[in-house]
Amino acid sequence: MDANFSMAKPELSFGEFHFGKAALGDKRRTKRLVAIANSLVKSPSGSLPSKLNGPGELDGLYHLMKQKSVTHASVLAAHFEQTRRTLVESQDYVVVAHDTTELDFTSHKTLTDLGQIGKGNHRGYLCHNSLAVFPETRQVIGLANQIL
Repeated sequence: MDANFSMAKPELSFGEFHFGKAALGDKRRTKRLVAIANSLVKSPSGSLPSKLNGPGELDGLYHLMKQKSVTHASVLAAHFEQTRRTLVESQDYVVVAHDTTELDFTSHKTLTDLGQIGKGNHRGYLCHNSLAVFPETRQVIGLANQIL
């Protein structure tokens, strides 16, 4: 099975395929998440302003992230489900690579609930990712899990 979203579901964009079923409390929020994901996948490197289609989309992202129903879990749940569905349906070997990285928010004084990272003098999160990949083609399927 080919996990490439464009081949698996040619009528769906990347954002629709991975986040179109996100339960964010309002279908307009899900629509915005899909649009933002589509913008981000087109330009994965750089700052948010350089990745998004102008200040309006950036403001829309900030507004979306301030909603109580928009959490780490609610944004990623649909993506995890799609990734796992692809894994179950696949006849091919899959590698699930694990990595932990530090997200350093030391300079963001307004953030709370941060833990110690580094040598104990920085504040942030440890982010453990489980990324599913088809090893033969090196094609990324998606995140199977992510723990902060």
